[in-house]
Amino acid sequence: MTKIEQIFYGWARYSFQCLGFRPTEEQATLAEYRLIVCDDCPLRQNNRCKKCGCNLAAKTLVKESKCPENKW
Repeated sequence: MTKIEQIFYGWARYSFQCLGFRPTEEQATLAEYRLIVCDDCPLRQNNRCKKCGCNLAAKTLVKESKCPENKW
């Protein structure tokens, strides 16, 4: 999956979640784990990664996404 596809799918899943559609249990568990890792990262600023600029709520929902610091 290309980077642009990852961004698109992340935003789509995040948007659906905001509209009341829930991610699968696997997606939710993965995103929760990733966000916990991001909580301790000095590059996290609110809901954004200062290194890659991504919205973390969206990025963490995409299985193929990678942390730019290789933390997940």
